[in-house]
Amino acid sequence: MNDAFDRALGDKIVAPKVRELHVDFLLEEEFCANPQFLSTFVKAAKPEHTPIEIVYVKHSASDQYGEADLVVVYSLEGGRRIALLIEDKIRAVFQPSQALRYDERGDAGIREKHWDEYWTCLVAPKCYIREEHGFHSSLCLEQIKDWLAADEPGRHQFKAGIVERAIKKAETSGVQDVDLTMTKFRQNYYDFATDFFRTAQRNVTMRPPAPTYKGESWFDHRSGVLPKGVYVNYKSPRGFVDLTFPDTDAERLKELEKYLESGMRIEQTGKSAAIRLEALAINRFDDFEEEKDKVHKALTEVARLLNFYDRERTKIEDIISRARLARRGSSEGSANA
Repeated sequence: MNDAFDRALGDKIVAPKVRELHVDFLLEEEFCANPQFLSTFVKAAKPEHTPIEIVYVKHSASDQYGEADLVVVYSLEGGRRIALLIEDKIRAVFQPSQALRYDERGDAGIREKHWDEYWTCLVAPKCYIREEHGFHSSLCLEQIKDWLAADEPGRHQFKAGIVERAIKKAETSGVQDVDLTMTKFRQNYYDFATDFFRTAQRNVTMRPPAPTYKGESWFDHRSGVLPKGVYVNYKSPRGFVDLTFPDTDAERLKELEKYLESGMRIEQTGKSAAIRLEALAINRFDDFEEEKDKVHKALTEVARLLNFYDRERTKIEDIISRARLARRGSSEGSANA
């Protein structure tokens, strides 16, 4: 998630690691900014409709029925409002009754007079779509990629490249099955951490639990104590608790070492730098109660890192700022060489 969304490498445009969220945003932009895209999309799946204009588009629309990836409301001649409810998939497995909940959302919208009619659509790679998906219609990404910014070659190349990566991802890895054991563990971890930090008064937040896939065993913690983009990550299989500074060179943070507390050290973690503490590693996730003491130790170290940052905020932010400026200047110098 720390990758830049687009970057140039010579004349070649390089897209990031693709997730469903990227495809959601591409579709959202096209619906909002490209009237021809709406017309082409609807004609392909709902040929009896001739859209007049977009009324509004909502991304990640949450309600009592869950979350719709995109809600697109458009008007027909005569002012009739139609809701297009889109579920976007690359390889995540369907959640229980997912298509039915889209119908319930559409019916509720009619009752509440948000729209006069609705239809649901699954958008996914061709290899993902099966007859029994339960949505009113489906469109494959192989079709849609040709419609993206079709009149702007540069933008089309970038967007089509992202969609190609999504298609390749689905073809090579297939549908990803939810790991029920890890899903349950993450739910228990979330509940335990929420209770722990309620008394710690550190305004710590985590992403709410959701269906989880095998190997998703790192736990991110955000806090109002930290600036935007900085977070604490508990890498549970290794027992590391990292105060993480994205896009930062650890070598340039050596000046921080004189302020570190016992057990803290600076590490390079990919493109990020981290102030690291060690807790206890978790090697099995089938029994949260057995691992609760390890989780408590890790959360204690998360709180310790937050307290350290809060106390040394001025020094840390000054050093981090200078480190990033130096890295940026170094990168620009290399590019101009």
